[in-house]
Parts: sequence; structure tokens; C-alpha cells
Amino acid sequence: MKMNFMQKTVLSRRKSLEEFPLRGRRKKEKKRFFDFKKFCVIAELKMRSPATGIVFAHSAGGLAKAYQLAGAGGLSVVTEPEFFHGSLDLLRQAVDATTLPVLAKDFVSIPKHLDLLYENGADYALLISEVFEQSLALFSLTEAIEYAHGLGLQVLLETHSRKQFENAL
Repeated sequence: MKMNFMQKTVLSRRKSLEEFPLRGRRKKEKKRFFDFKKFCVIAELKMRSPATGIVFAHSAGGLAKAYQLAGAGGLSVVTEPEFFHGSLDLLRQAVDATTLPVLAKDFVSIPKHLDLLYENGADYALLISEVFEQSLALFSLTEAIEYAHGLGLQVLLETHSRKQFENAL
């Protein structure tokens, strides 16, 4: 069976997370939230795009600081390593470099992944509805949201169609 990009990425990511031990503690204690009461730009730190190649090849901490100085209201950090060249270290660098709230963007499919994002300082975790609709996750979307909230993570849900949006409600 030929796998699509989402399937390849989720399965690859799940396998790569097996090597990461859980520390059971959080990198930072203070939770931060996006301020949606005013115009809020969420600036992205993405090292590579599968479609366009290398996007950014410098210090993640330096870029995070520059985004904050430019007025960003938050950061989005892509942590998927194989296709986007992200990492949990990249997430930690962004968290340590700024006081902005940080969204960790990855292909979450297991509870341990949320544990790792939380431990490395994320304030928000991206959940992609398609991962759950294709039954690629080892828990349901509702369970993932509840688990994230139990850790203290807020959730940003990504949908690609009106149908996915309505199903998520």
C-alpha cells in the first residue's frame, strides 16, 4: 500500500519519538497565551519546507528574538525533524529566547508527543484534524485535546475543509 505524505510523516515521527525519554518536568513554569483581543501575528520558525527546501538556517533563538522585537504576538515552531528539519531543541531555543507564547507544530499522534512538547516549554500544541480522521493517531481528537489540557497545553486545531471543521465541533 502506498502511503500519502501525512501517513509517512506521522508514522516516521511516532517512531522517532521512541528514543526520547520523558523527564517529567517542564522547561519553564510560566504559561503564556496569545492575545487575540488585538491584532496578533504568530511568526513561524520553520527550518525547511518539503515543497521549497531550506527556509531558514540560522539561530532559532536569534530569529525568535527578532520576531519579538518586530512585534510578533507569538511564535509557531515546527518541530518535525525528517521533512521540516525541526526539533525539540529548536522549540527550547525559541522558548528560552523570548517571553512570547509558543505554539509547537508537529504531527501529534500519541500522548507522549504532547508530554514532550509540554516538557520543552510549548504553550500550545497543534493538532491536525486529518491525523485523527485518517485514524493515524493512537487516541481520538477529543482524548488528545483533553490530554493536552490536562498537561496545561492549549490546543490549536488545524482543519483543511469545512467538513473537517464541522466534524471537529
